Amino acid sequence: MNHEEFLKELQNKKDVAIMLPAASERAIEIAQGSLMQMQCAMLPMDLMRFYMRHDGIICGDAQIFGVTEYNRDGRMYILPSIITVNKELMAYKVLRGKTVIGRNGLFWFAVDSSGVVWMLDVMTLSPVKKYASIYRAMYECLLVGLI
Repeated sequence: MNHEEFLKELQNKKDVAIMLPAASERAIEIAQGSLMQMQCAMLPMDLMRFYMRHDGIICGDAQIFGVTEYNRDGRMYILPSIITVNKELMAYKVLRGKTVIGRNGLFWFAVDSSGVVWMLDVMTLSPVKKYASIYRAMYECLLVGLI
């Protein structure tokens, strides 16, 4: 799945998916540097390109974290930044060398240093599924948010 296919699939769910505005290149660079300092995995190029178009997605209880925190005025939608999430989770040894990019009610989604995305059990953080495509992983993350 590529970026265009990902967006096309989300268009069918546009009533429930909130696509956030693009992040600046500078914000992406700052996030990358912060993640490197925390010894997390670097952001894959496909994810950085995604951030240049959308700085995160909220879909029901599923979230793809952006490089900046998003708080929608007057609503209950608060999307923490990818930096905040990874700071809170860095104590877990199983996540060392990974960057958590999304979550839903059942799973966390994390990318490792080789660019592979992992679906992780929300309770044990053990791997459940492996993805070669970051867009396929993000799509499956968001699908669970619709249930």
